[in-house]
Amino acid sequence: MKVNRMKSINRRRFALKLLSLVTVGLVWSGSLLPAAAGVLLGADPAATETVRQYTFKEVGDLAEINSHDIIKQEADLAKAELQEEESSTSFQIAVFEYWYNGGDGDETSSAYSALYSLQNSYENAYANAVDAETALDQLKPKVRYDAEDLYIALIMGEKNIALQTRNLELVKTARDLEAIKLIFGKSTASALEAAEQKVKDAENSMASLRDTQAINKESMRIYLDLPEGAAFALASPPELGVFQTVFKEEDVQENALANSLSLEQAKRNLEDLDQQIKDYDTMGKSTQSEQLSISARSTELSYAEAVSSLKSKVVSTLDALTTAKENLAAAKIKADRAEIDYLTSKLSYDIGKLTQSGLLSAEQNKTSAAADYEQAGYDYYFASQKVSLLNQGILTN
Repeated sequence: MKVNRMKSINRRRFALKLLSLVTVGLVWSGSLLPAAAGVLLGADPAATETVRQYTFKEVGDLAEINSHDIIKQEADLAKAELQEEESSTSFQIAVFEYWYNGGDGDETSSAYSALYSLQNSYENAYANAVDAETALDQLKPKVRYDAEDLYIALIMGEKNIALQTRNLELVKTARDLEAIKLIFGKSTASALEAAEQKVKDAENSMASLRDTQAINKESMRIYLDLPEGAAFALASPPELGVFQTVFKEEDVQENALANSLSLEQAKRNLEDLDQQIKDYDTMGKSTQSEQLSISARSTELSYAEAVSSLKSKVVSTLDALTTAKENLAAAKIKADRAEIDYLTSKLSYDIGKLTQSGLLSAEQNKTSAAADYEQAGYDYYFASQKVSLLNQGILTN
């Protein structure tokens, strides 16, 4: 009995200490979310007037200019075009020298083999330049998609941090009230520990949100060509309006396969290998022909696997679009119900049948549901954009 009594005293002392370390905020008013006019990122809000604000479209435009991936691809294209030009010059000179020095078209001669090798080099260089240009053309809309997705992630990130800030206040208040109840013997130590765990969980969630937001800010600064840590502001996203959400699976499959650069390259490799095998057979190079035949079989298998993988990607992307549409409808119902629950709670509070903490909890639920509905709308938009890009042979993360 003495041991149990000491445990009870210690728990109450802990509760009193806990209570003395915190301020119980029971009065609160105002919006849980950042103002709709825009979101300031990376600086004191007092500096708003001196911070450049970027629109949704501007971010996409700047991303296409400043993306490291695009800059690298532009350099790769310039290099490929230079190599194509050099290979073309070398091949033309070799053709001239071959015939000038008495070449007779004998496909079994060493001179013809050398010329054939230079021709292959030129054709490969030409194909590489075309591929590099196609890769650049496909990279730009992908980067714009990523930048727009990041833009929304930052906007919603600020809103989620505001929501989590308020949620942290609420769970701390609940923890403190549980501590008071324990002092007067109206609660238990396990209940207080559970309430304390909720506070820790909320603090961990807050830390995670802030870490993610910090990473996303730095990624956005790259698109905006801003120095590390520089402040910037994002305008409120525009209305997404009407966008395509209905796709025929067979059309997407056909377009994705036809426009995929990697599949085009694999198909070309198969055709080149087949032609080289025929050429080696004509030249009497049976050993080389046999070795290429082995490579061709392996390449053909890889091509078939890539086709199958892309078809599966189309199916999963279309399924994700359907899920996003269903989630949007469900989020709308949840937001409407939370709005009704809040109005009911406010009425109960006004007539004295609900505590202020209950009203705040209802308002928190309403605001959280509204944010979820907004996020679901963006998710639906980006799910549709993924299918549109896939139609162009462009894969997104």
